[in-house]
Amino acid sequence: MDEGYIGSPFFMFREKKSEEAFLKDYEQFQSVYFIAEQTGQIAAFIRAELDGENFIQATPGYLHVKGMFCLPEHRGKGIGQKLLDLLTRKLKTLNYARLGVDFESFNPSGSGFWLKHFDAYTRSVVRRIDEWVYRQADKP
Repeated sequence: MDEGYIGSPFFMFREKKSEEAFLKDYEQFQSVYFIAEQTGQIAAFIRAELDGENFIQATPGYLHVKGMFCLPEHRGKGIGQKLLDLLTRKLKTLNYARLGVDFESFNPSGSGFWLKHFDAYTRSVVRRIDEWVYRQADKP
């Protein structure tokens, strides 16, 4: 599922993982996690954790969306909304009163989704070095 980062508009390198490896990686986190399956394949997921991206994470009763993705062929069918609804219902049973999200503003579909459901309270810009530079440095 991380491979959505590789293409446009992100161009952020991620190793391609099998579904089994993807799920195993996230078993170690203290998180609330939901997936949507279509014909036995993961079509979408949402994950929330205590660890957030900024100072708000220290607020008592706060959980942070750490990832959400829906395969392009399943978008526009309400899957993301249903996953977010499941997550918020689950958080209420765990006595969390607040949910936040950090998303990439240059992702048009992600921005549109998150801004429908959340109020933006901070904005930031991340500058990074393209991974190509690192790969070139490793070559003799």
